Formats: sequence, structure tokens, C-alpha cells
Amino acid sequence: AVSLETARAAQLEADVRAARRERDLTELLRSSLIRLSATHDAQEILEDTLRAVAGMLECDACLVLEVSGHRTVVARVGESIPVERAVDRWDGPVPWQDTTRPVRAHDVGGDALPGLSATDWVALPLVVQGEQIGAIVGVSRGTTLDDAQIDVAATLVEQNLVAFRNAHLVTRLQHLATVDELTGLLNRRRFFELATSL
Repeated sequence: AVSLETARAAQLEADVRAARRERDLTELLRSSLIRLSATHDAQEILEDTLRAVAGMLECDACLVLEVSGHRTVVARVGESIPVERAVDRWDGPVPWQDTTRPVRAHDVGGDALPGLSATDWVALPLVVQGEQIGAIVGVSRGTTLDDAQIDVAATLVEQNLVAFRNAHLVTRLQHLATVDELTGLLNRRRFFELATSL
């Protein structure tokens, strides 16, 4: 009888932890969507996406790496783990380049990024209109990252990239509305806006 009650108590405790985790995840998604709807700044959207993914994955460090040209860190959350140096040591293209799906350490036959003492890592590619602009890389030093959390984070990234693309379009439209495309000079409309503000 005692072992049955102990098993029930353990099951109840696990159910409560799962319900709390679901509640926290729902709140994280809700607050992320509220912040996304309040801005048209692409960098702010990227940073908010990074914070949401870092909170979702519960990783030690999370950062955005730009793929095109140099592999530079655009934004960072968590510990200052030198992920960018490890990525630069990679021979050839990084394993998440030219893919739209999350890539994990075990997917590429490695246990960690070169020269980086990490238990697990995941890369969530940032793909806008079929072109990869970078990846969010989450690194865990103590625990293995959860597959279900990675799937939810990948879905969140896809949703946020729609807002990111829209922010770029708004910026482009603002530029086209104020600058003559042929000459690169301010157009008549922008000239009068500046003149009336003086």
C-alpha cells in the first residue's frame, strides 16, 4: 500500500511539473507574440526570437550567427561561451548551412562543436524567402536538449521570421517612399518633410 501511494505521489509530482512547464511555455509564446506585434525593427525581432528560444530550450548559451560572408555573432543570450570560435574552426561549411530543419550534434556525427566543451547543441536555421541568413545556435553544457522543446522552438523561429521579413519590407518601403531610386537622393516628398520640420 505504501509503495502504491509513493508511486501515485511521484506520478502526481511529474504531472504538476509537466503542467507548470506547459504554462511557462504558453506564457513565453504569448509574451513573444505580443512583443513581435509591437515592433517593425528587424534587429529587435531577432533579439526577441533569440531570448524566446533560449528560454524555451533552457540552454546555457544561445546566439544568432550570420552565415553569409563572415560567421559573425549578431546577438547573444546566456553564458559567454565562445561558440563563434568553434564554428570558425569547422572545416568547410557549417552543418546547418543549406538546410531548413534543426540540426543537432548527433545529426552530424559529432558530440560538440570543435574546441567547445558542450554536452549538446542545436542549430535552428534562419531561412527567409528560401535564403538562409543565419542560424540560432543553442549550447548546453550539462544536459541533453529536449526534442519536443526543439520542435516548438523551430516552429517559433519560423513564425518570427515572418515578422522579421515584414520588418524588412516595411524598412524597404520607407526607404522607397523617401529616396529617389535612380539618383539615390532624397525625393521631393522627403525634402518637404524635412523643410517643414525645421
